[in-house]
Formats: sequence, C-alpha cells, structure tokens
Amino acid sequence: MGLRASIRVRRGTHVVDVDLHVADGEAVALVGRNGAGKTTVLEALAGLLPLEEGSIELDDRRIDSLDPERRGVGFAFQDGVLFPRMSARENVAFAARARGERATPARARADRLLEDLAPGVDPAARPAKLSGGERQRIALARTLASEPRLLLLDEPLAAVDASARPGLRTLLRDTLAAFDGPSILVTHDPVEAMTLADRLVLLEDGHVTQVGTPAEVRSHPATRYAADLVGVNLFEGTLEPAASGTGSLRTAEGELTVAWPDGLERVRTPGVRATLAPAEIALHAERPEGSSRNAFHGKVLEVAIGGSRARVRLDTEPPLVAEVTTGSVERMGLTPGTSVWASCKAVEIRLMVQTSGPDTL
Repeated sequence: MGLRASIRVRRGTHVVDVDLHVADGEAVALVGRNGAGKTTVLEALAGLLPLEEGSIELDDRRIDSLDPERRGVGFAFQDGVLFPRMSARENVAFAARARGERATPARARADRLLEDLAPGVDPAARPAKLSGGERQRIALARTLASEPRLLLLDEPLAAVDASARPGLRTLLRDTLAAFDGPSILVTHDPVEAMTLADRLVLLEDGHVTQVGTPAEVRSHPATRYAADLVGVNLFEGTLEPAASGTGSLRTAEGELTVAWPDGLERVRTPGVRATLAPAEIALHAERPEGSSRNAFHGKVLEVAIGGSRARVRLDTEPPLVAEVTTGSVERMGLTPGTSVWASCKAVEIRLMVQTSGPDTL
C-alpha cells in the first residue's frame, strides 16, 4: 500500500509538479535547495494547500479531498510549533485528545512517548523552558501521539544546536526505522539525507530531477546539484580519443584527460558525464610533476572546514572542489584568493557512458 501522490501546486508564479511513491516502512528524503518546493509538497500532502491538479492515495484510499484532520497524516513542523501555554505532557496529549481520546489515556500515552523520545525532559515544563532539541523531541512525540499512517518531518534538525544534533539524529533514525507507514523527511542537509533515508528524491525548481538510494545518487549524480549534495565533482561534455589509451573530456568549462573505457569504440562521443571525488584531488603551491595527467591552475574561492578535513572550492577550468586535511590548509596558507595548482590522475575520473558491454562506469 503506502503513499502514491501526483502533486501539482501553484504559489504565485512558482509551480511544484511532483510524483511520489513511498512504500510502507520506507523513509524518503525530499532534498533540495531553499525554494525548491520541498515544504510545499509536505503541505499539499497534509491538506494545508489545495492541489491544482493530481491526487493523493494513502493505503489505497484517496485522501486529497479530505480535511487535514481526517487524512491520517502526522506533520512535525520545522520549528516545532508547540503550544506555549501548555506543558510538554499537555502538548503531546493534545494530539490524542484531538482524535477523541479521553484525557486520562491521552496523558498516559503522552508520558510513554516522552519517556521514549524525550528522557530527562520535565513533562510539566513549558516550551519556553526547553532547548531547541528538547522542543523538537516534544514535537515528534506529539506527531506520533496522533497515530498517523503517513509521517512528515520538515527540517527536523534546522532549529537544533549543533551539540544536540547527533543525539536527535539517532533518535530520528530509530523512529523512522520503527514506523510502519510511509515517511517523508524534508531537508537540504546531505548528512541528514544520507543517514536517515532509504531513498532520496531530489527536487529542483519544483520538479524531481533524480530518485535513488543514497549509494545510487552518490555513484551516478544526475545534475550538478546532486553532485554537490553527495560531495563529488560532476562534469559533462564530449569525449574524444587521445594518445595511449586516454581520452579528452571537453566540457563547456574546461578539459580533462581521462582513461578510455574498456569496450567503448574510440570515436567522438557527446553527452558523456564523469565524476571525481574531492579527496582524489591534490593541491600544490607549484605546478606538479609526475604521473598525474591533469593539472589545473586557479585561485581558492572558499575553504569550508569540518573536523580534520576541509573542502576547498577552486575557480579552475573546469571548477573543482578538493578535500584536504586542515593541516594542508594551514601549511599552504589556503584562504580565498590564494593561487594554487590542483592535480588528479586520469584513472580517478569516473566516466558514466554506455559501452558495448555492461554499463560502465
């Protein structure tokens, strides 16, 4: 059963046109940049926005004509949206009371959920006394208290301090794994998407551009945004034969030397895509010598440090993102404007092209 939805919604001049199929017990991450239409999709599923066209089926039952409270949809909003004058217990119990459950069993249900999802939080505390992570836990408990058949989570970690995110991420992963209906998580964070979801749906400008498991999207990103999301460099251009079993991938932004794929006829081949992991790119103060067949000169545009590693964005031709240690950043003095050389071996560039044998890649 699960969810089958064909959603077309218009907001001003912006149109969101998305088809979704989420199986029971499956967690799907709806991923995209700000303004891509992610939250609009959730609001349409929940009945907060009317469809211009399309349909929504949950458990083989058409629900798009039903009022929000009759759809069986649980919606955890980005900022929690807790009732400020209610305690944590009352906030959670409210969802069960709204379904017609009596006060005593509703509070008992709330206490059980709070014990599981927000241990250490005082059930009598009001939202103003709670941290962002604690409020998000209460919001999740309240959503589950309604016993939904479809679970919607809108940027659940966006309002949470960095120190609280690992614990809440673990809680979300366990909650999604235990939920027996379909669930959809909206995020623009690749860590959330890769660690919490079984499948990714990439949304760009209101349309789906790629669907697949995290491993599939990582191996074969379909767009530049997908490549950025999974942390790889993506190139697209025409592959032309070169000397000694190599080829030249000519893109609109620059040229790369690649290893010619086994089984591919040595002829000019347009429409070839290729990926390169940032960790396979070496940075140098001077032009490198040695076995690397690709060397690019340019300036540093951005240095983003995370733990012991740093991602360095370069204005080379083609543009590149390299990943190096923070020690290398300090040793080379890498800051925006620094002039550097980048190199990679031809064999490290992975081509995605159909050959005469199995798919290559």
